[in-house]
This record gives sequence, structure tokens and C-alpha cells, in this order.
Amino acid sequence: MARKSRKNIDNTPLATEDVRQFSAAIYVRLSREEQEGCRNHASFKNQKAFLLDFVEKHPEITVYKVYEDNGYSGTNFDRPGFSDMMYDVSNEKVDCIIVKDLSRFGREHIETGKYLDYLFPMIGLRFIAVNDNYDTYDKIKDNDMIVPFKNIINAIYSKDIGRKVKSSFALMMKKGEFLGTYAPYGFLLDENRKLIIDPEASENVKRIFEMYANGESMLGICKTLTREGIDIPSVYKLKKGIIKKHAGEKDNVWKVTVLKNILSNYAYAGHMAQGKVESEFLKTGVKKLVKVPESQWVIVKNTHEGFISDDLFEKVLARRKAEYIPKAKPNANNIFKGKLYCGHCGSAMKINGSPTTKYRYYHCSKKMFYSDLCDFKATIRENDIKDVVLNSIKGHISSALDLNKVFSGINGDKEIKLRRQSYENKIRTTKREIDLNKKHRFELFEDYIKELIEADEFKFARQKYSDTISVLQECLSAYEAEYEKFKKMLMPNEWLNKFKKYKSARNLTSEMVEYIIDRITVYDNYRIEITWKFSVDTLPEWRKTV
Repeated sequence: MARKSRKNIDNTPLATEDVRQFSAAIYVRLSREEQEGCRNHASFKNQKAFLLDFVEKHPEITVYKVYEDNGYSGTNFDRPGFSDMMYDVSNEKVDCIIVKDLSRFGREHIETGKYLDYLFPMIGLRFIAVNDNYDTYDKIKDNDMIVPFKNIINAIYSKDIGRKVKSSFALMMKKGEFLGTYAPYGFLLDENRKLIIDPEASENVKRIFEMYANGESMLGICKTLTREGIDIPSVYKLKKGIIKKHAGEKDNVWKVTVLKNILSNYAYAGHMAQGKVESEFLKTGVKKLVKVPESQWVIVKNTHEGFISDDLFEKVLARRKAEYIPKAKPNANNIFKGKLYCGHCGSAMKINGSPTTKYRYYHCSKKMFYSDLCDFKATIRENDIKDVVLNSIKGHISSALDLNKVFSGINGDKEIKLRRQSYENKIRTTKREIDLNKKHRFELFEDYIKELIEADEFKFARQKYSDTISVLQECLSAYEAEYEKFKKMLMPNEWLNKFKKYKSARNLTSEMVEYIIDRITVYDNYRIEITWKFSVDTLPEWRKTV
């Protein structure tokens, strides 16, 4: 018998006329091992782009949400992204799941088969594995045998991939092969991912090494490079098209942290030092990078052509180690952190001195390093600005509380409290009932997969829970709408009551600053502008006119 030809689902979008519309979940997964070797495996970014491109060719599909599991094995279905997706499936928010291939969905063939063969057909969910040309909505099906076979292969592959990837990377590092995504500043990558010298940027690196070896400070080098208009590495790579975006300063200012990375990079001497960090995975599956002691780095000599001599490199390393002194963070006990800004250039104001210093001063961060880039002339003592801000806060509070006396009798505190509790209890109870019914409905999926209930039981119970949830959600919407109206009416009381405890405060605290102030802008002659989080203008119109 002639074999049926298989339709390529990627290139044959369904017509929009009289075609069912689908709310789709795009599911992407990368295992821990694949995550470590993302250069050789499909990345999250590529997976998502690939699947979104597929959806664009299928007008009957609308993406509801992209679900991600980064660093989770396909043999284990207890993944947060997968669970969230199945929860939304159980709540009928999703009726289509799209993956790049079957291995992204799962590598355990028995468990995968339960979803594809039993659960999804039962609830009418469309499942698409693009690269496997598998689509349960496709009328031309010849993959009933292919899917189970692929699942078995994926299960076998998953058990072996971790060991192979890790050992492969260890071998590559021992050989001195470059594993990074982008070449260090001063180098380029050839077609074989070998480091080659960048004629332009390498000259800047040479100069940095020579200046530092000759006694220049890192800050002095930064100032010189910035004033000469030399692009920082990220901006340079952006202009050359090596990267598409950068997180550097908008004003293209060299920083000491950038210089530290350059002056400690063995690549410039023609050597490869890798394995400086390793990844640890928390119980949540979140990747955490941990520094590895220098004694455990994988250092391979003479892996490529360098442009810094060994003597110069060792001289620079020796000076760096000699000058290294752990310093206390200057922002400790800085109550204005993230609030205080220069009125001339808009840069953050930084504090000098440790918490034990008798007097500490605020400076414009840009003015401190680049005097010609900001016109701010003054330094401000911490205690002085605390006094100014505290007096301003007290004046602001007094005005607000005086206004509050006008309308304080309209609603008694006891009545307001009781009404608030009533709304919150109704909403909390209704939400709890909805969550409980959703939980029971979701558990039906698991029971059906585990073959603990029959198909008829599954259908009946699922419909019962769905009807109950629908009624409860209507009630919840009504309660929340009423509560929102009530809160808008009483919103000023929230911060006015908070103000009462600050009115007689003798000292400024970080709690007061955080709660009341949005931004403080400082100008010369101690002139400040305070942007408040709350003001008289936030009062409802009816309160202003009482």
C-alpha cells in the first residue's frame, strides 16, 4: 500500500474562513545541560522566535502566553512553566499547545504518550510539534507510529546528554578553545571561532595596560579615555555591528569596573583562562553563577596570538593584587539612595564616607569623576540635607492633616474599618472558593493521566467545576468593583493616617523617605525640589469641596 504523503504544517496555513480559532500556549524548554551549551543548542530566544514565526503563518492561532522552563530536564514533568501551562489549560484559557519538537514537551515516552494519546484528545486540545510535522488538527495523519518512537529516542537521549555536554565543555576548555559568545574587546572571532586581533580596539587595550603599568590610576585612565572620546567596549561593539544593543552609559563614559575586566584578562597575553564561574541551580531551577577560586581556573598558555607581553601582563597583575583593598560600601545607611539627583545633569548623587564617619557629603556622581561634564559646584553635607528634607516633610504633612480635619467627620474610623473588612472578607472567601474549585479541576487532569478515573467521570466532574467557577467569578467581579469604588473614596485616608506618626518625628528615617518622597532634585545654593508621592492634588474632588 502506498504511503500517504505528509503535509508540511509550517508552510500550509489554514484559511481563516469557517475555521476554528485557537488560543495557544507556546512552550519552550532548555535543560540544564543544554543551557550550559547554548552555543551548540537551541536557545530560548531562537525557540520563541521560531514558534512565533510559525504562528504568524497560521491566522487561526492567537498566542495566549509563552511558557518557559529554563534548566529543567524533559524527563521530569514537574516543571513550573509546564505546570502553569497545564493549569491554564485546565481553566480553558488555552486550547492549543505549540512546541518546536516533541523533545521540548518531554523526553519520558510513557508520560508524554499519556498527554498526547489520552488527555489532549479528551479535552479537544490541539497539539503542534512544528519540526516533527505533528499537528492533531491536521486531517492527514500518518505519524501515529512516529510519535511514540520519537518519544522513546528522546528519553534515551536525555539520560546521556548531560554527561556528554559537560565532558565536551571540559575537554574544549582544556584544549584552550574559546567558549564565550562574543570576543573580548580588542579581539574578533573568525569563522572557526578563533580569537584574532582587532587592529583598532587592540591599540586602546595596549594603551590601557601601558598607562596602568606606568603608574596611572584606573580613574585617571577612565577620565583620559572619556575626554578623548574613545568609545567604551559595548558602544564600540554596537557601532561595529557585533552586538545589537548595550547596557552602557548613555553618555559613553569609561568606568573602573570595565578597566578591571580588561586588566585581568589573560586573553590579551595570548592565553586562555576559563572556568572562572560555574552555575548552580537553586531548587526553583533558577541559574546562579558562582565565582570559582583562581587556583581552579582552566588556564591554557599560547592558544592564540596576543598583543600584550607576558612581562607587562604580570606587572599589571602584580600591581592590581597589591592595590586590592576590600572597601565598605559607601551607600550603607544611605537613606536617600535612589532618591537624590543632580539638578544640573540629572545624575544620581553619591555619598562619600562610611556610616561611622562624622560628616558625610553628597556629590554629583558625574561631577566627581568628570568635572567638565556637569556644572554642579557644591557638595552637600548629609546632615544638612536631612534637616531640609525633614522640615519640608513636616510642612507637607501639616498641610495635609489640616485639610483632613475638614472632612474627618464625614466617615467615622469604625464604620470605615467595618466596611473595609466586609469587602475584603467577601473577596478573600470568593477567591479561595475559586482557587479550590480550580485546584480540584486541575487535579482531575492528573487523575485522568494516572488512570484513576474513567473518561465519563472526568467529563462530568470537569463540567461541574467549570460551572461553579463561572458563577463564583461573576460574584467576585461584582465585589471587586464595589470595593474599588470604596477605596477610591477613602484613598487619602491611607496616607493621611500614615502621616500622623511622622508629624512629630525628630529624625528623618529611610521609611519616611521611601513612603513619602518620589524624587529629590538638588541645585546649587542648597535649593531642592521634592516630588511627593502624595499631595493635596490626589484628594477626590468631593473632599476638596467639603
